[in-house]
Amino acid sequence: MRKSETDQTAAGERAALNLLVVEDNYDDMEYVCDSLKELDTGLNIYKAGKAFKALEMIHESQIDLVLLDVELPDMNGFSLANRIRNMEEGSLLPIVFITGTDANPLMAHRKYHCYDYIKKPFMRSTFNQVMKPLLKGLARQKNRNSRPALEKEKVVFLETKEDIFIVKYDDILFAEISGRTITVYLADRTISGVKMKFDAFIETVDSPDFLRCHKSYAVNIRKVDQIKKIDYRSWDILFKDIKQTDSTKCMLSKTYKDSVFAAINDRKDDEG
Repeated sequence: MRKSETDQTAAGERAALNLLVVEDNYDDMEYVCDSLKELDTGLNIYKAGKAFKALEMIHESQIDLVLLDVELPDMNGFSLANRIRNMEEGSLLPIVFITGTDANPLMAHRKYHCYDYIKKPFMRSTFNQVMKPLLKGLARQKNRNSRPALEKEKVVFLETKEDIFIVKYDDILFAEISGRTITVYLADRTISGVKMKFDAFIETVDSPDFLRCHKSYAVNIRKVDQIKKIDYRSWDILFKDIKQTDSTKCMLSKTYKDSVFAAINDRKDDEG
């Protein structure tokens, strides 16, 4: 994912707005982006073709406005808007629906607190009428209130067949792959059916504290309380925050033992 340009600019310069366009149709996506560039060539425009990617971008980038299609391949746009509203970063984020459906604009305003609703196909003049004052107001507000961004808490986005979950990294105890899906164990719940290759999942978590401990398991070493030997080639990993049962066991194998013990010792040294 490309990084946004910094919002903090030198004195007297304008802070660029970061806009996210969520649209799965390539031609419609390009038409919206071209329309935005006509209004302001200094905009930072992000693109997402799926809801999952949009949520990830909103969390990781300082998005100022979302232009959202209602019909997406992985989630209804209204459901996505609801998820955005439940995110800390999206609770007050302006949303403009751009769609060819006949959904009720008044419902969209009331339920999702969207700024406006543009029906496709639209003329540039119609688009400009909605977007020009909105962009002007957002730019004025951003330059007036511009301040260093708070450090975001690291999260992981987990996609199953039915849902998308936003999980704080520090809540993950361990993960297990079985067949073609991953089960992620948290202190207070379990998320099953995550469709991803195991190596790709570990890379997504992207932390030196989350590492492979078995061909079928990966563990957050920050949560490890005890490692119990079973035999000469296997161990049980026990955790601080849950009562261990047979269904929530994380295994450590001889292959990964040395690297896991080394990582735990390194963390202890860092913590003094």
